[in-house]
Amino acid sequence: MPTPMNSGNKQSQPNQAAPDGSQPIGRVETLEGEVTATRADGGKISMAQDAPVYQGDTIETGEGAKVSILFTDSSTFALGGDGQIVLDELVYDPKTHDGQSLTTITKGVFVFVSGEIAANNPDAMQVHTPVMVIGVRGTKVAGVANPEGQENKVALLADEDGSIGSVVVTNDAGSVVLDAANEMTRILFGNVAPSVPEIVTQAIINELFGETLSFLPILGEIGAATGLFDAIGGMLGAGSGSDQDNARDGNGDSQSEESGGGFFDSLFPEAGGSDQPEPLGAPPGDGSWLDLPPPHHAAPGYSLFVFDADPATDGFAPSIGLPGPTPLA
Repeated sequence: MPTPMNSGNKQSQPNQAAPDGSQPIGRVETLEGEVTATRADGGKISMAQDAPVYQGDTIETGEGAKVSILFTDSSTFALGGDGQIVLDELVYDPKTHDGQSLTTITKGVFVFVSGEIAANNPDAMQVHTPVMVIGVRGTKVAGVANPEGQENKVALLADEDGSIGSVVVTNDAGSVVLDAANEMTRILFGNVAPSVPEIVTQAIINELFGETLSFLPILGEIGAATGLFDAIGGMLGAGSGSDQDNARDGNGDSQSEESGGGFFDSLFPEAGGSDQPEPLGAPPGDGSWLDLPPPHHAAPGYSLFVFDADPATDGFAPSIGLPGPTPLA
C-alpha cells in the first residue's frame, strides 16, 4: 500500500533552512535508511520526512536506502540505495507555469515523473548522468546512472493514465528518442552513441527499477498534480466542507466556487501564497472514506481519501491516494 503523507516514522525538521536564506524547491516525501543532504555551502545534514530541499543540494542515499522528493512544480524523483543526485536548478512560477529544471544524477537507480515545467515548456527539464543528457518532454522515466565505462540505462514508462510521453537521450556522439512504453537505451561512454532503443518486457523493467519505482510519492504516481491540489483545496483548504462547496452539476463536474490554493500552500508554504489552511474540522469520521470530485489528475485505483487523526492540528489530515474501489473517470 502506498505510504500516506502523514504516517510512518515522521521526523520533521522544520528548521533545516538554507544558510543563505533561499526558499526550498521541494520536500522529502518519504525516505528509508540513511539519507543526507550537502548544502551549497558545504554543510551536511541528515534528512527526514518533510525536510525541505534547496537548489544546489546534493542528496545521497546509503546502501539499501531510498528517498523520494516532491518538487514545487509537482515533479517527483525517487532515488535508490547508494545513489547521488545534485539539484542544480529549479525555477518555477506557479502562476505562469514557466520554469527551468536541471538535475544531475551521478550514480544510482532513479525514477522520475515530470511536472508542470516539462508539461508547459518542452525541453525546459533536463536530467544529466555522467554519460548522457535526458531531455524531458512530459513523462515518466526510470534509469540507472553509473560512471563512464559502466552501463547507464534509461527507459520510458507509461503514465498512470496509459499515455506515453517522450524523452531525447543525448551525448557527444549522438542522440536517440524514446517514445514508446518500456523503450530503453543503454550507454557506456559519453563519446559512444546511445544504443538503438529496444522495447523490453515489464519483467525486465521490474527487475531493474521496481524497488525504486514503488517508492515514488503518491503525487508522482498521479503525475502533474495541480488539478488534484485544487480539488483537495476546494474541500479542505479554507476549513470548509459544506454541501455547496462540494456540489456537482448534472454532468458530475465540481461546482466549487473557492480556490484550492490552500492545500498546495500547506505542502510548500515557502513557495508563495498566503492561503494557509485552518485546522481541519471533523471529517465523516476518523478512518472513513470521502469521494474526490472528478475528473482531475487521478490515478486509476486511487480515487478516495482516508482521514487520519492529526494531533499536530487537533484535526484530521488526509492520507492521499489510498486505494479506492473505483477509479475516477
